[in-house]
Amino acid sequence: MASCSKAQSPLHYLRSGTGYITCCHNITDVTIITPGYLQGNGGWDEVIEYNGIRYYVRLSRTAGGNGIEDEIMSRLEDAYDQDHIVVDQYGTECRYILVPLIKQHYASLSEMEKTRLSISKALVNIEGHCDGGGFHAVQHNCKLAFRTEPIQNTFPHMRTIRDSEIRLLAQLEFEVFLVKHGRRQYCLKTVHSKGGGLGLAREISILQQCHHPNIVPIYGIVVNNQGNVSGMLIEYIPHAITLAEVDLTNVTNEQYDLWITQIGSALAHLHSKSLCWGDAKPFNILKRGCKDDLVLVDFAGGATDWIFII
Repeated sequence: MASCSKAQSPLHYLRSGTGYITCCHNITDVTIITPGYLQGNGGWDEVIEYNGIRYYVRLSRTAGGNGIEDEIMSRLEDAYDQDHIVVDQYGTECRYILVPLIKQHYASLSEMEKTRLSISKALVNIEGHCDGGGFHAVQHNCKLAFRTEPIQNTFPHMRTIRDSEIRLLAQLEFEVFLVKHGRRQYCLKTVHSKGGGLGLAREISILQQCHHPNIVPIYGIVVNNQGNVSGMLIEYIPHAITLAEVDLTNVTNEQYDLWITQIGSALAHLHSKSLCWGDAKPFNILKRGCKDDLVLVDFAGGATDWIFII
């Protein structure tokens, strides 16, 4: 296999027992739903969304120890013992060899299969495997296990709701549900959703300080029998679409101006409270149904390549 030049990828190349594998693939067009290092198992697995389809991808050590994944797993294990922040960097290395496998699988699907998987949000299981024939995808039979637990309730001023009082109506995304409490419908984002416990705590702490028409409102936190927080209730927006899904060819100049004003006002509100919207991108801006309003969502943290200039 040919190697990459330094200009082609920040990782340059990754070595396997049979040579070198290129890693010059764009990974900014995928969404990381649940990342994680399998401590003790010497592996990496996560849920990645690509064009609306959820993939449960894995890397683990090979029997012979000569695969491309073995080198990464060794460095990942060493990094976990020394510096948890560096784990994320090696997680990116894993994605550079897993994302091409995802894209190959996606390209092999019929339009009907793409639609079915996108609507159902069923997980497609893929594991990267290196053998004499090169690095390719195989199907695994592992079940996704949660690595998170309910978090301590450190939000004394938030309304609390027992999880037994919540009625689940439908799943909207991974561990994000349409629910009913009393006579109202809400969106329930659980501790297992993107960002895990730290992400949920950060999002609750930010949203409880915000009262702005273009920032998704929080209505309460959901607690279990021990009083720990298992999720939060935020506004449910029926028929919402993301800004990334809007057909911009039909957007008028007046609409553009309104949206710029709304986003700018929401960001100014955050910044006035010394708060940061850590994952700023069009996929985290919702359009409220047939209305013209935009709503900022997802304050669990993270980073972005997008920059909004207002």
